[in-house]
Amino acid sequence: MLSNDDYLSILKELKDYAIYHFKDEEKIMSAAGYKGLEEHKKLHKQFEMQIDKFSQKQKYDDAFDLYDYAAEWLINHILNTDQKYSDWVKEQISLNKIDIQNLFD
Repeated sequence: MLSNDDYLSILKELKDYAIYHFKDEEKIMSAAGYKGLEEHKKLHKQFEMQIDKFSQKQKYDDAFDLYDYAAEWLINHILNTDQKYSDWVKEQISLNKIDIQNLFD
């Protein structure tokens, strides 16, 4: 069983990785001129804020709620929301309007 400290450490790692990942996503969307960027950023911020709420409770007892929330959010976000921008970026790449490789040099 995890201690509360372990639980909080996992939440911190989850949030830190999410922020890192979200910044890369947002950089790609911006470079591709994705019109839904601002709305997408709001969704990312909502995820971060919800993780903060779990951290503020500081109770391992909430781990199952966290798991349910994160799993549902990530599955829905990846399969639905990210798919929209992914299709846009692929189209921009095929039209030579964006060079993904140069974004991360």
